[in-house]
Amino acid sequence: MDPLEALKEFDFEIFESPGPDGKGNYVFKVLFPDEDPRILKLYRSRWSPWQEFTENLLAKTVLRRTAGKTSDRFESEKYNLTRWREEGFQVPKIIEAPFPEGIQQPALWMEFCEGPHLLSYFQNKEISWDDKFSRLHHLGQDLGARYKRAAELDEVRLIHKHGTLEHILVEPERLVTIDLEGSYLRGFKLLEAMTRELSGFLRSIAKNSEDKVDTAFNSLIDGFQGKDLLIEISDWAIHGNSITRRLSRKSDRKKRAQLGKTQMMERLNQLLKG
Repeated sequence: MDPLEALKEFDFEIFESPGPDGKGNYVFKVLFPDEDPRILKLYRSRWSPWQEFTENLLAKTVLRRTAGKTSDRFESEKYNLTRWREEGFQVPKIIEAPFPEGIQQPALWMEFCEGPHLLSYFQNKEISWDDKFSRLHHLGQDLGARYKRAAELDEVRLIHKHGTLEHILVEPERLVTIDLEGSYLRGFKLLEAMTRELSGFLRSIAKNSEDKVDTAFNSLIDGFQGKDLLIEISDWAIHGNSITRRLSRKSDRKKRAQLGKTQMMERLNQLLKG
């Protein structure tokens, strides 16, 4: 059944829907008369069967990350949401409740988190830079705590596969991380995973900080407990000798990107070492 038909008895908003080719997830905000609103996420295919087969094979055997198959993305997000919450990190809570008749699985009910993405927060001209920098300080605190715990447990699944301001929701007292469909698997180098997530955040911050990039980076640094680990991560980004790290640096230089991830980590390293 079409999900719009299955939800016809509910008040809802569409946050995400498949593209013109019919590929991609549905994400709805569903309203209830006597309960808090919830997020309903319906996991759907993103590729052709052949693309899905080859991507899954590469993901699990070579790339050491969760696969893109619909059922794998569902299981990965469900696991990651549960695992992060067990460790005390802020992600939406999974809600166990019946689904409306006609909703096709796999699907997940989640807590609705009120608040804008940190990206739109940064792009809002009515919000002061002091408030924006305060949020980056908070982000630094969250990253520091999570990286410390990941290192203690050698748990690469506590690292977000796509670090960006778009994947952080701003609530009054907390920052909530979303979009945990994908993650790295055991065997993927933890330091490399941290480098990828952190450099993604830095590039996203730099793109939206106008002429205040250093102040923005310093706000994140000031919140991060464990500067030695930050230095280790940024040193790895610049000098790490693995094949993937060398290829990443080569790609950034080839593009001559001013806001390349390697360039962002070089600037972080300079600020850390004064």
